[in-house]
Amino acid sequence: HPMKLDRSYGNTRRERSLTDLTGMIVVEDTLRQLVYGLHKFGVAKLDVRSGEVQTLLAYDPAFGDMRTVAASLDGQGRIWICAYRGLFLYEPEQQRVHQLRPLEPDLEQRARVVHMNYRDRNGLLWIGTSGYGVLKHDPRSERFHTVQGMS
Repeated sequence: HPMKLDRSYGNTRRERSLTDLTGMIVVEDTLRQLVYGLHKFGVAKLDVRSGEVQTLLAYDPAFGDMRTVAASLDGQGRIWICAYRGLFLYEPEQQRVHQLRPLEPDLEQRARVVHMNYRDRNGLLWIGTSGYGVLKHDPRSERFHTVQGMS
């Protein structure tokens, strides 16, 4: 049976509340033994044994359409979210999410059209964009860089 949110968010054109978790991206934190579900309304904690879903965070409506296409977990337990609206960072301990934008203005457009991400063993986040090549983000310097020959 499909998982359902513990409370409804928004409604459809037919005025039905939205509780189904269709199109959800799942991220597993094996170190902390947690499973997160990212859906267009927010972040939930999933209990895979019981099927229970606990809402942790509802996205700010100002973010717009937050359909997630990919996500990865870093060593600090934060979730890097690739959504249609760009790259976001969810910090579970602070219960907050914010959009990440490059300091360099010429990379702003590239960082908004994100389709996938991958965190390597060195902690670098590789970000695949649509039509703008590959970016990498180094959390030690908090900087984005273009990958030469990949745009």
